[in-house]
Amino acid sequence: MNDLKTEYDLFKALCAAEKINITHSNKRIIQKIRDKGLIIHQDKNSFYLNEIFFALSETEIRNALSPAHNKLLQSFEILYKTDSTNKSIACTSTENNFSVLLTEYQTAGQGRRGKKWFSPLAANICLSIQFQSDSFTNLNLIPLLTALSVCNALNKNGIEDCRIKWPNDIYLEGKKLAGILVENRYNKLKGSHFIVGIGINVNMLTNPDIDQSWTSLQSHKKNLFNRNKIISALLSETLSTYNSIDNINLDKFESDWRQHDFLYGSAINVIEENRTYSAIAHGISSDGALLIKYPDSDTLNKVYSADVSIKPA
Repeated sequence: MNDLKTEYDLFKALCAAEKINITHSNKRIIQKIRDKGLIIHQDKNSFYLNEIFFALSETEIRNALSPAHNKLLQSFEILYKTDSTNKSIACTSTENNFSVLLTEYQTAGQGRRGKKWFSPLAANICLSIQFQSDSFTNLNLIPLLTALSVCNALNKNGIEDCRIKWPNDIYLEGKKLAGILVENRYNKLKGSHFIVGIGINVNMLTNPDIDQSWTSLQSHKKNLFNRNKIISALLSETLSTYNSIDNINLDKFESDWRQHDFLYGSAINVIEENRTYSAIAHGISSDGALLIKYPDSDTLNKVYSADVSIKPA
């Protein structure tokens, strides 16, 4: 395999169970891949992987999508490495109906309120969707609807116990599994411009850079997952939702949320810009606000923007 020139070429060849000839050039590139956390073995003549890795594949992802969804998805890009998929996709054209960008390795992903999202090589899903909407209906629900779409996609892949911590963090067995970052800009001529970043821990087993309790699909199920299959299900769910945003059934939305609500009935700490206070979580309203009750009060109050954590017992 001496004709492989780039780090991405060698990475994809390794994932395809090919053996890479040991040359001076390949040694240098292989070390760069090792530095990103991939365990690469070698014998006398070649480098190889002992484990199965599924490289991201546009062909495999698109083959599992319906013709209608493939038609909507006119721009599709997979990168080997980027700092942030949200930042990268923001540099692309917004003329297409929907644009999708994925990366194998993300160095500076961001969560809500500037928090970092760490993701090693070939382990997780780091995906951004870009689209425009001239609708004025239900756009405030996009973070919550995206979280439900993630849960539905994971359910189709055998993960049935996901819960959502308002507004859009996904938890499994009480540990964080996935995060969503929605960026919205409004233009009088083009309507609302959305970039939705989704990060899901898939086959990651260790990561010392994460400073909170987390889990992954492989940790939960004890088996390796093909990220392409999950991405296909995720795109099917999100594209269907975004493309019919005007016609969301709000009763069904609230019912679906109740089934996945991680906070309901819990004592929580609510952190707003200028204050922190305690409350009891009581579901959501039809406009996506978190419903809370203050201690010793039966009055429901709405919270539209805040960090929320479950209060320690």
